[in-house]
Amino acid sequence: MLIVPLRGPGVRKTVPLAVILLVIANVLVFLWQSNDDKKEAAAFEFYQQSVLFRIEPDLYQRWLKDHPPARQARAALRGLKDGPLSEHDRALLAMALQIDGPFLTALESGQLIVPANAQWTEWRQARSQYLTRLRAGVAHAGAFIPREHRWHTFLTSMFLHGGPSHLIGNMVFLWLAGVLLESLVGFMRFLGLYLLTGLLSCGLSWALAPTSAILELGASGAVSGVMGALATTYGARMIPCLFNIGLYAWRGRMQGYWLAGVWVVWEGVQWVLFPSNVNRAAHIGGLLAGALVGMVQGRRKDVAQKTEENPQDLPRQMRDRARRQAADLNFESAAHTMLSVVRGSQQAEDWQLLWAYARHVLPTRSGQAAQQAILAERPQRGELRQVLLALQAEVRRRQAGPG
Repeated sequence: MLIVPLRGPGVRKTVPLAVILLVIANVLVFLWQSNDDKKEAAAFEFYQQSVLFRIEPDLYQRWLKDHPPARQARAALRGLKDGPLSEHDRALLAMALQIDGPFLTALESGQLIVPANAQWTEWRQARSQYLTRLRAGVAHAGAFIPREHRWHTFLTSMFLHGGPSHLIGNMVFLWLAGVLLESLVGFMRFLGLYLLTGLLSCGLSWALAPTSAILELGASGAVSGVMGALATTYGARMIPCLFNIGLYAWRGRMQGYWLAGVWVVWEGVQWVLFPSNVNRAAHIGGLLAGALVGMVQGRRKDVAQKTEENPQDLPRQMRDRARRQAADLNFESAAHTMLSVVRGSQQAEDWQLLWAYARHVLPTRSGQAAQQAILAERPQRGELRQVLLALQAEVRRRQAGPG
């Protein structure tokens, strides 16, 4: 399911400077991450060649007898066999324990290997070197990891991404929702909202899973905040949307509060029914934080005026849209657009435009609807009455056919 907000009729097009700057910043940081894979591979190679590989997998195997593995580590442990550890089993355990927060906390606090152990000093030095090598990569240095309490990562994590598809997905949704919201609230308020909701989404993720060792990175929380704020900025007013389910897509309108609720519920459904490494808690945290800020923004007089549909402007915009569609020879869409105009119009030129487009596509659904609308109209005003009588006569001649 996909719901994409569209520009409302009262919202003017502006240059989305804040959105453009944020997209550029995210792309530049992602380019800075280009060597992260090599650095991470080098760090794990050091791990396998050090005392860590000889000690920690055995400790983790014993730990798993009394503790369930972290949900994200379960996939890595599927091939694990009982009994003495082979090199393959040891490698599986070594990879899985890196993202098992409770185990790492117990390990680093001295609960599993104590200073009295003969290998304590060598192990401690090797772990410190491993972490130093791991954090030489941009992602590990700046990612938010709840169990580590590195405060700067609340900010830096929202500019990091796990791969090209992760970056592209976030930037597409930032553009779709951000351009609309920035045109409503302005540069500074939009930028402040983006950063605030990104920080709060990390806060909720931390509150829900304080021992997690998963790297949380990406603009998803902040982008979700932008989406939540856009929805509640409209509030009880209707926001135009593009709806998509499977192969079906259509345009419609939805009340802003309902749109925010649908987004939150959908994230919750995916979190419960489709477990993955996607940080749904950050998404929901961003949506809720943005929704609260949007409620405040929507009460501002200058913002509220932009989200109100102006009944005088809407027909003009619809006519302009129909003319653009006709210029592209898309007469069926042009006729469909003009049908929305004539339903409340008493202007003769609107009916003439409707027929001018519909006569090219009479067999289509829009063409049939246009003919029915023309034949059903019973105007009282003189000029409009004369025009419609002429149009009705032509429609009947077309329907009668030759002869």
